[in-house]
Amino acid sequence: MEGEKTLTETEYASLTSAINALILSDRGCGADKPTLTLKVTTPNATTSYLDDFYRCNKDGNYVHGLDAVFGQFDTLTSSPHSD
Repeated sequence: MEGEKTLTETEYASLTSAINALILSDRGCGADKPTLTLKVTTPNATTSYLDDFYRCNKDGNYVHGLDAVFGQFDTLTSSPHSD
């Protein structure tokens, strides 16, 4: 999913917290899970971080905790539900 949203300070802090919790991984490999990739763009470069579930593919920077980051993205971009 691609898109753009201006975050409030509180939203930015919660997302930053989830991203800062990512750690480079050296765990084993799994199967049967959608591939998750987080691309972080700065003025100098774009870096891709891959879900460590598929670390055995050895295609780049694998991190543990990517599900939490995508969960935070989902929370920040979901429309409020009316009851």
